[in-house]
Amino acid sequence: MAFSAMPGLPTSGVSDQELRLLAAVKQNIEELTGQLGNTGYNAVVAGQITTAQIANLNAQDVNISGSGYTISGASVASAADVVSLARNVQQLVYDVRLLRDTLNTLIGQLQR
Repeated sequence: MAFSAMPGLPTSGVSDQELRLLAAVKQNIEELTGQLGNTGYNAVVAGQITTAQIANLNAQDVNISGSGYTISGASVASAADVVSLARNVQQLVYDVRLLRDTLNTLIGQLQR
């Protein structure tokens, strides 16, 4: 996106205080729009952020009761519960990776 150049400041009809205020505003706008060559302070404008919003995540509630079997007086989860837990943890890992990738993309777009 390109911005139009800022016009020069008026040299007559304004007080010294008004001229200082206008000069500061003009300089700030030029810095934010990148017209002064310093890209470290550029503003982010509509349309520059293209990262899609994150859809619903897929991790489910963990359902493990630990009451499947009793071995030596201890309640032990059934194999089905352990498999369910492993699937939930793997889905959580996938969701965290998706969040990280989206956040890194957003940070990259903001750093331009």
